[in-house]
Amino acid sequence: MGRWHVIYASVIGALAIALVVMLWLFVLTGKTTAVPGDTRQAIVLEPAEQALIRTEMRRFLAAVQAIIAAALHDDPAAIAQAARAQGMAAAGQVPARLAAKLPIGFKQIGHGVHHEFDRIAIDAEAIGDGKLALSQLAETLNRCIACHSAYQLAPAGS
Repeated sequence: MGRWHVIYASVIGALAIALVVMLWLFVLTGKTTAVPGDTRQAIVLEPAEQALIRTEMRRFLAAVQAIIAAALHDDPAAIAQAARAQGMAAAGQVPARLAAKLPIGFKQIGHGVHHEFDRIAIDAEAIGDGKLALSQLAETLNRCIACHSAYQLAPAGS
């Protein structure tokens, strides 16, 4: 019976090591490279993957514009609607294969932006203060600036 315990423990240990390596490779590190003369990490993606990321960023930008316009018109319902559209519900639209290529820092910033949009929506409905929404949006935009300062998209094969 002792021999089987050793074999069982060895198999479990090997699987645990494989899981940790896979977690490190596919969830935490992503697929990045360095670009000479640029301090940002280049995230290596296929053209369709880059298009998806850029589409999400354009949606963020459209939500920013809609929130600003709604705040100027003192319309908390419109603030909430625009913000909620880019909240955490929108974060689940990234395919797992693409998410595996993204470094953890990029994913953390992105999830933070989605959370911030949800917070703006909740506070707009509960408090109804356009100035608060604009203040929160300014904080959210700091995340966008941090991401664009740290990362760039690079074509596969570069």
